[in-house]
Amino acid sequence: MLAPQIVLCGDPQQLGPIVTSDKARTGELDISLLERLFERPLYADHPYARSRGTLKPISEVFKFIPFTNLVKNYRSHPAILMPPSALFYNDSLEPCATNGTISWIGLKNPELPLMFFGHNLSEECVDERATWYRRN
Repeated sequence: MLAPQIVLCGDPQQLGPIVTSDKARTGELDISLLERLFERPLYADHPYARSRGTLKPISEVFKFIPFTNLVKNYRSHPAILMPPSALFYNDSLEPCATNGTISWIGLKNPELPLMFFGHNLSEECVDERATWYRRN
């Protein structure tokens, strides 16, 4: 007889649940199921866990790997990928996108597709893990 199985796909470092209810937040429903699971010893103590600072197994004792880590990123320019890789993924993301020169006249450096815009408008956030937004 086969045991029930479930597959959860996602990234606990990406946008978490947006909870506006104080009662729900008190019940810690602002922490996703995936994030809760990755805090459990089966995941957190595994040699492949990013939190351990390595993606290579420490010993062959750990044959069972209950998760897989995103390593290769095919969507982002290396300059855009570098900060989240360093801040959230223990410098383990590999930029694999084939980004050419961006031909938009508004970019000061076509090899580096980044622009920052400042503004004086008010922003709101439910908590520090949620997205910042403007109501209007």
